[in-house]
Amino acid sequence: MLSLLRDLPVFATRDLTKSVSLAMLEGICLGLPYGLFIHLVQQLVNGNPDASTILMTTLAIATILLFRAFITRMSIVHTGTITYTTCAALRESLAGHFFKVPLGFFEQHDSGRLSQSMNKDVEFTESIFSHHFAQVIASISLLVTVAVCLLIYDWRLAVSLLAGVPIAVLLQVTMRHQANRVSQNLLQQIATNNRSIMDWILGIRDIKQSGNGAALFPKLQATIEKTRQTSLRHEIRVGLVPVLFILFSEAGFLVFLLVGLDLYFSQHVELSVFLVFLIASVRIYRSLTQVALTMAESRFMQQAAKRITALLDSDPIQTDEQDIAIQGTVSVRHLSFRYPGRAQPVLEQINFEARPGTLTAIVGPSGSGKSTLLHLLARFWQVERDQIQYDGHSIHAFSDAALYRQVALVSQDIHLLDDTVFNNLSLVRPELTKDEIYRACHMAQCHDFICQLPQGYDTQIGEAGGAISGGEKQRIALARAILSDARVILLDEISAALDVRNEAALLNLLAELKQDKTLISISHRESMVTHADQVIYLVHGQQEGAATHQQLLAQRPDYRQFWHHQLTEPAPVREPCRE
Repeated sequence: MLSLLRDLPVFATRDLTKSVSLAMLEGICLGLPYGLFIHLVQQLVNGNPDASTILMTTLAIATILLFRAFITRMSIVHTGTITYTTCAALRESLAGHFFKVPLGFFEQHDSGRLSQSMNKDVEFTESIFSHHFAQVIASISLLVTVAVCLLIYDWRLAVSLLAGVPIAVLLQVTMRHQANRVSQNLLQQIATNNRSIMDWILGIRDIKQSGNGAALFPKLQATIEKTRQTSLRHEIRVGLVPVLFILFSEAGFLVFLLVGLDLYFSQHVELSVFLVFLIASVRIYRSLTQVALTMAESRFMQQAAKRITALLDSDPIQTDEQDIAIQGTVSVRHLSFRYPGRAQPVLEQINFEARPGTLTAIVGPSGSGKSTLLHLLARFWQVERDQIQYDGHSIHAFSDAALYRQVALVSQDIHLLDDTVFNNLSLVRPELTKDEIYRACHMAQCHDFICQLPQGYDTQIGEAGGAISGGEKQRIALARAILSDARVILLDEISAALDVRNEAALLNLLAELKQDKTLISISHRESMVTHADQVIYLVHGQQEGAATHQQLLAQRPDYRQFWHHQLTEPAPVREPCRE
């Protein structure tokens, strides 16, 4: 537990040391009165109590208890202060780190799990430190103090009283790894369950409209049932660990009774000593029970701390943080790429150049690497330094602010804030006027549907933009790209949801935009590719052609065959990001 807290970057070693010291001191103050109590009981049982000795012992116990109250207060204040301060800093560290990682990081980690880490996992870590950490340290310190006092008076009774502890500790250590694995599986299943429930809630409108709700609901039920079964297995297996720890620890009481009675009847131990040991055993076993239960509860919290540490250890993207102006020339040179942890490359030896005033279309069958290429142009992942350049500068020379102010990506995964339409549009440039926003929305063909919303541009979009459709969100994202005044615009199949009339309007918009911008677009519609200045044809991550649409049709039979299939088969809405 201590090592996990120490590894988190927000917990200072000095603060942890002070917390441990205060908790140990509190435990010692709780245990010392038992040592003094033995002497007091001896006086009373033997029938010759000395008033001054009783008074001094009582005052000493009272003084220790008062000092313990003072230490406890210091411990609570110190622990509470650094807990809530450092956990706030932990959330800030996570949020700040998410700004430094590649955008592709968010393809590997869904928003539900990241949200869980920033909220629930930090709460678990907070609970470790604020409620359990000090309790465990104080309980162990109390046990050691009482055990030392008892050993001083009679080592035989002390050893017999604690005879079951080594076995209990051995079992705890032996079963720890299995228990941690079961706890980790449960947490993963809970995360899956929460994600499935959230998907069901957010998609309930589309599910009902599809008419397949009755067929899809059993899948959600199966996930919930699996979570129930996993929880029961966890209680049976992991719940057994503290039970066995307590059982074997308290088994020492039987040994103590046998040894103590034997020593008493053989007159090797006084009745007063035996009685004090008997009373102390209650406190010892209560502390052992507290330690066992706290360690069992801390398994979830330890897994939470590990997940936080793993997120903070993820590699940030390396940039030179330069603020460089982009005119719009995009150069791709010998670009090869494989996803982290994968041996098979997704792209190999891609070469092309896109200049201002041109539209470059990226086409190819599903799984050919089109979306990956577009995402690399938006710096979703780290690539070799000069494989992608903007105006001769490596893509990694730019700061995030400089790059994304001048390079806009309009993808199919659009995230809109739970705010008004107007505020979502003005996000890129807060100084924008209403007329500028209206003009951009007219160009992106979203003005009309926005005006039909209940409050027009002042309509609350809802969580994740749930109040509007995917196609409408993409139109808003396109308007936002226009408003950003980016020099390079990357478009991920923006024509997928358009009818013929709107497609013609989009072609006119692209023709207008490319007059002073560089456009690079993924498309599955031949009508969109026909007007491109160059076409990059990808197959299985390989660049099989780079020319105009007409030239490729004349030169490559497989390219002609590709468009024949596109006419006879439904176009895929989205290419899997990792195929």
